[in-house]
Amino acid sequence: EIAPAPVRSDVLNRTRQCTFTTRSGNAVASMLLREAVECLTRFTGKPKHPEFSSELDRVRVAAAELQKVNVPDMDDDELLSFWLNVHNFGVILACALALQKGATLPNNLIALAWRRSRTWFNLLRSTLLDIGGHVFSVVDIEHVVLRRTTPSFGMTSAQLYLLPRASHRDPRRPLFLRSHEPLMAFGLHHPIKEGGVPLRCFYPTNVREQLQQSAAAQLLNMVKVEPQNLGHKVSLPQYPFQDYKQDFGTITSEVFGFVLDVLREAAPGDRLTRQLAGVVQGEVELDYVSQDWGTSLDHLVCLDGE
Repeated sequence: EIAPAPVRSDVLNRTRQCTFTTRSGNAVASMLLREAVECLTRFTGKPKHPEFSSELDRVRVAAAELQKVNVPDMDDDELLSFWLNVHNFGVILACALALQKGATLPNNLIALAWRRSRTWFNLLRSTLLDIGGHVFSVVDIEHVVLRRTTPSFGMTSAQLYLLPRASHRDPRRPLFLRSHEPLMAFGLHHPIKEGGVPLRCFYPTNVREQLQQSAAAQLLNMVKVEPQNLGHKVSLPQYPFQDYKQDFGTITSEVFGFVLDVLREAAPGDRLTRQLAGVVQGEVELDYVSQDWGTSLDHLVCLDGE
């Protein structure tokens, strides 16, 4: 049940107040993601269309239901799929609102604290949502809720300084993911020009299989194998393999093994999988290739279906 909001708020889904809901958090989050994508794709290239503002308002009103979803009682797969969908909903909603306001969309992931830059980090740090009665930025969802057990050793000290930290006294802790899933990074979508992961609606029944498919899609698109005098150079996407490198192993053979395991599971017959399987692990040099983080909304598609 939705009621008028008592006060104005910077939290995007507090334009109305939800008093209760009987629906599951995953049902709400997946519905909102699909509606946000539909709204953004309909009006990309037409930010001044008279119906754009009213459609965005409708999505934000519908998102008020997130205020009353029961997150602590979810099991691990329900938590994982819920937070991935909420994160991606927040990203799409942030893009739509920036487009509507005529703001410049991001062209970089994260920058040093003293630089002015149009970054995804700046946009998503200011994108706030009320989830289960607690306020989270989209950056909080990635770095506190989903990644709270693994530090980001691949980032510079200046970049790490910008990231939110989880506190043992944080009242939001009952809503956090309980165990870390390395494949989680392949569910976090940003609509970028090159090297991103597919946008997907996740479901608790097979969320880990869906993450395998998304990981394989990015790897098949970006991984390159080049022979060298003493082995092979394998190029991997910088995000997430360098930025969050501890998620995938602390030495080259562990990271290489992770990549090969993902491809053997999700794309066993692909040429790249066969090529990597023939590489001698002790003779591998890893190289990290940066993506093009400029925003691209022209071909936004949300993969759906369990």
